[in-house]
Amino acid sequence: MIGILKIPAKTCFRLDWFRLETLWVGAASDSTSWGPSWQVMLLPFFEQGNLHAQYDFRQLRSRESIVAVGTKIPSLICPSDTADIGWDNPNANLAGRIATYARGNYAANAGAANGFSTGDYRRVQARGPFSMGGPPSTIADVLDGTSNTIFLSELIIANRATDVRGAWAYPVGSYFSGGLRYNNPPVPQEFLLPNGNALDDLKRDRNSFCSSVWANDRNLRCATPSVTNRAYQTARSRHVGGVHTARGDGSVAFTSNSIQLQTWQRFLAIGDGQVISEDL
Repeated sequence: MIGILKIPAKTCFRLDWFRLETLWVGAASDSTSWGPSWQVMLLPFFEQGNLHAQYDFRQLRSRESIVAVGTKIPSLICPSDTADIGWDNPNANLAGRIATYARGNYAANAGAANGFSTGDYRRVQARGPFSMGGPPSTIADVLDGTSNTIFLSELIIANRATDVRGAWAYPVGSYFSGGLRYNNPPVPQEFLLPNGNALDDLKRDRNSFCSSVWANDRNLRCATPSVTNRAYQTARSRHVGGVHTARGDGSVAFTSNSIQLQTWQRFLAIGDGQVISEDL
């Protein structure tokens, strides 16, 4: 899916589609309100216009959207992974119906730090093209250049009904970020590289709706975020040695797990003003 979008060259669209406040007035950045993800908004651009028409953009948690968000889209699933079990959204119960979200492997870059944090969004060394903690971004805000900025990457699907990672139509299921950089002691800073060893407490995802079933899993072990450190999750894949990434200019590259941390963070930030001396 990373390389198949058919978006007209002159199309202008906002980058923060999975920031809930964008379309839903009053939804906080850490809200569980049922808003559209960036992939929902892009459906017409990869030949899923009919599915896009089934999504109810008029209200939050609309039961009219249940069929759309539960639809499995083959082009959103990497052949190296599986997507057999959907995610049951505990907050989307409307008129007695639970929304079960289908899975996908692709995620948007929410910056070099915490994509939920307003403070991190204001820091030039942390702000990414997508965010759930700041105002809308535009292509003009990508001051480092689209060829020097990662927009999309991969996630490993957390194939459990209680774990949100990989839920393609839900905002917090389809993003990745650099970790926890700017926090107050005594909480340690946590820097996440692609496919970091989740058996290390400082390299595991702290994702919304984490499942304890992954306690011994090197890729999917996770922790539920607290109020202080909020949620974040890194790019992950089943590929040997790294993850695929797409830059803002449309180019796709394979990013090694051994990429230098500073280089990875510079690729995630849109305007830190730093020179990237090493490629992916």
